[in-house]
Amino acid sequence: MKFSGQLLVVGNYLHIYIGNHTTAIDCYILARDKSVTIGQSCMISRGIEIRATDVHKVYDIDTNARVNKAHTDVILGDHIWIAANVTISKNVSIASGCIIAAGAFVNKPVTIPNCMIAGTPAKIIRQNVRWER
Repeated sequence: MKFSGQLLVVGNYLHIYIGNHTTAIDCYILARDKSVTIGQSCMISRGIEIRATDVHKVYDIDTNARVNKAHTDVILGDHIWIAANVTISKNVSIASGCIIAAGAFVNKPVTIPNCMIAGTPAKIIRQNVRWER
């Protein structure tokens, strides 16, 4: 594994797991509120943020209920390519084989494998794709 960047775990019983043959350049991964799992053979470019939390809490004034809670771990499947300057937010899972285009903000789960995702917020722009190093 070739990795450069920062891994930050804040809290008890949380973890960051990075699978075999995954590479990253200048990546920031934060496991706070929930854990982060990255599959095998992923390619993660520079300027990437993967966050399992919003960090700061936001509350509804009338009910005092937290409105930005992290409900699930961030889970990235195998063989995912994340291009430069991508942010992956809380409650996100990404199916194996996907490509995340440069500058995307991923804030919803992507359940279809082998698709290309782009935009802010990110959406599927093409399906049935594959990539090579």
